[in-house]
Amino acid sequence: MTEQRRTIYYSHQIHGNLFPGKEYFIDTLAYENSKKIKNHIINILLEEGFKIKEIIRPEIYKHQISFSFLPDFHKGAIHLIFKPLEYTRPLKNAYNIWVNTGWISSYNSEFFHPFLNPERMISLIEEIWYCTPNISNDLRLLKLPMMTPIYNKKDPSQISKEAIINRINQIIK
Repeated sequence: MTEQRRTIYYSHQIHGNLFPGKEYFIDTLAYENSKKIKNHIINILLEEGFKIKEIIRPEIYKHQISFSFLPDFHKGAIHLIFKPLEYTRPLKNAYNIWVNTGWISSYNSEFFHPFLNPERMISLIEEIWYCTPNISNDLRLLKLPMMTPIYNKKDPSQISKEAIINRINQIIK
């Protein structure tokens, strides 16, 4: 497998208030849990010899010239997204995976914005990884892309290294 194919990108940072004038609430406990899951998954991938690169603003990579700043990028590269759904931004020409860590933001529902439409946001990604057997009923109602459980079936409170590596290897073949 080439070095290029073993590079995995990820994004996790939220920049500014997406919806000016609307109050944004971050559930601190959920945020810390999401950070632990992200660190754990990245450590698993590093141990397996993958090259990991953070992308600060994946939405800016839309034109060929911008990809010159990602020298290891290739079409179909894996992009892991560790953010609430409304902050999910796919990386163009990548295989985008939203890691659903249970971090859900809350907004005033009377305010409409395309990023607050979960069906639209899910349509932008190729796959969802979920870290718990308890999937939100809100998610169950949507037309979902491929769903991959990455929790340990014997101990659902733990992430399964085997599930992650098996799925990554299936994608990059």
